[in-house]
Amino acid sequence: MPSITDLAKKFDIQTLCPDGNWIYTSSCIKTRDEPISAEQYLKFAENDLSDGESERHLINALTNAKRALHLRMEDVCLGFGFASYGGMRSFPRMVEFIARVGVTAPRILNRLNQLRNQVEHEYLVPSRSEVETFIDVTSLFAASTQRWINRQPSDIEIHQCIVACGESVFLKAMTFSWEAGLVRLHFADTKDCFRSQKEVIEFRCPAEEFFLCARLALDNEW
Repeated sequence: MPSITDLAKKFDIQTLCPDGNWIYTSSCIKTRDEPISAEQYLKFAENDLSDGESERHLINALTNAKRALHLRMEDVCLGFGFASYGGMRSFPRMVEFIARVGVTAPRILNRLNQLRNQVEHEYLVPSRSEVETFIDVTSLFAASTQRWINRQPSDIEIHQCIVACGESVFLKAMTFSWEAGLVRLHFADTKDCFRSQKEVIEFRCPAEEFFLCARLALDNEW
């Protein structure tokens, strides 16, 4: 008969189906509020645009909106383990990472990337409509990520029997060390899940299993 260790190692995360009884413990994502927060940059952008439509107003508004976007994107990515992802801290790379984690809707990310590319030429003056759209989409992104900043799933009590290689094993919990890019699955014997031998399997970013667990945690956090 396979041991708990064998079953845990052979368990396919893609087969895990939440039963609606998962219990979540949450933490918060650290955000940089000094010297200026992303929310303040966004407010500056809105004020720049409301103050006038000269080239100076449009450029300043766009610059502040881009700062708000980049700051929020970096904070959220780092909060979900981007430091372990590898590669350069470029905007497209962060968009790729956050899409794999499942933090926000892909359409918002695609729209952000598209808009950012359109206004990337520093010596071109953007139109008012371009600036308004950039501010609106950045505001949408900030709002959609605020949920995870305030309530990021950290520990999940699962207490669910699962099947691996035709044998049953008890999945007790899924725990995250987000900034370290680490997730742990805690297993036990189905016959006595409280006193039996325990087994812990770890997955580190950028392993696909890490992202599968992340999406499970975020998709099913009610």
